[in-house]
Amino acid sequence: AIAAAKAAAALKAAQEAAAARAAAERAAAANHQPTSTGSGNSVPVASAPGGHWTAAAGQTAVNKAMAYLNWPYSFAAGNRNGPTYGVAVDYDSRNDAHVFGFDCSGLTLYAWGPYIKLAHYAATQYSQAGNFHPSVGQLLPGDLVFWSDNGTVAGIGHVAIYIGGGNVIQAPYSGAYIEITPLNQVE
Repeated sequence: AIAAAKAAAALKAAQEAAAARAAAERAAAANHQPTSTGSGNSVPVASAPGGHWTAAAGQTAVNKAMAYLNWPYSFAAGNRNGPTYGVAVDYDSRNDAHVFGFDCSGLTLYAWGPYIKLAHYAATQYSQAGNFHPSVGQLLPGDLVFWSDNGTVAGIGHVAIYIGGGNVIQAPYSGAYIEITPLNQVE
């Protein structure tokens, strides 16, 4: 009985968070002004078809990405259909043309593929994903989290998917594997 009560409370909290997010998203769209964390280093954003994020879409994106946990990173790899071979562009990625996997933006475009068309470039995904930018404390599973080396959209060089509990799933760099990482430990 206690477990059922806790599950019901968790479901209610998730529904309330989704309703609050939808209201904030509608308000931002009505004002035509994006909201932002203002931090510049980590800029979370999420969206679904027509800009309407749902908890179900977010969880689906998480589930799709989690299916590839421990798969190899490969620069410029991955698309809406799944993993692909990468491209060798420098010493670090010299083997990626022979590695079947995902890079960071390839993993996110695959995970969100059923809901939104995303480019295979993290900085472009920031603008494509939507105009509601939740604060770190408002993140829900499925939200895309971006890292910028200079606090601008042009400086965005990495994207990951928030999975809950303060963690993201990410494809970090050549030679690594898709992993779950605490949000504050992403490099």
